[in-house]
Amino acid sequence: MKYLKLLILPLLLLVFSFRYAAPLTYSADANKSMVKWTGHAEAGGYSPSGTVKVKSGTLTLDGELLVAGKVIIDMPTLSQSNSEMETHLKGKDFFDVAAYPEATFTLSAANGNTVAGTLTIKGISQKIATPITITKAGDYIILKATLKIDRTKFNIKYNSKSYFQDLGSYAIKNEFDLDINMVYRQTDT
Repeated sequence: MKYLKLLILPLLLLVFSFRYAAPLTYSADANKSMVKWTGHAEAGGYSPSGTVKVKSGTLTLDGELLVAGKVIIDMPTLSQSNSEMETHLKGKDFFDVAAYPEATFTLSAANGNTVAGTLTIKGISQKIATPITITKAGDYIILKATLKIDRTKFNIKYNSKSYFQDLGSYAIKNEFDLDINMVYRQTDT
């Protein structure tokens, strides 16, 4: 009986070690990850777009469950094909990238395919929630999300009808779109 107990104990430990594996952490591949933005004029179909690069990011999965995550966006990399517009977007009327070179998203909760967390732009933090898709591809995890952000909540009020009258065709919608494509590689072994 004593020997049977000695044999069962290691087997139980082995079973539990497989069943309760430690969460895995993944790091964003800044060269493969990208955020595309699109703004919209109030009148007509004018919708300028561009990109901004990811500086860094981490994602932690416990089995299939997303349990932690943070993304840092490199705001000086904000780009647009019209160099004048790009300069304006980087300036004080919009993102003021000289004073605020990073924007961040920190995950606070995940429920199924929806994540919630804190988005910080220009030093102002707002709670947001958005649907996501996560796909495993070999050693990589690909996370995609599409969301609308109200720029005025981050004190970006330039040509907003909510704050200025008689803008006519110069009015810009408060919401802009983000199309997020994050690529992560496992960092734990």
